[in-house]
Amino acid sequence: MEKAPENASLLVRVASGDADAVRACIDRYGPLVWSLTRRMFRDERHAEDCVQEIFIELWRSAER
Repeated sequence: MEKAPENASLLVRVASGDADAVRACIDRYGPLVWSLTRRMFRDERHAEDCVQEIFIELWRSAER
């Protein structure tokens, strides 16, 4: 089972403004993004802000 088309489809849905797709993206990738940011930043609040900014940027730039 190839993941790329499913992920691409999810991104297309995010780009179209589908709020459910954004939630699905956060559910799918949030733990990974959180884990990586916690490794980069010792301050948990800073890591939380960073995760939020990552997903906001995804929302804004998904059509690219």
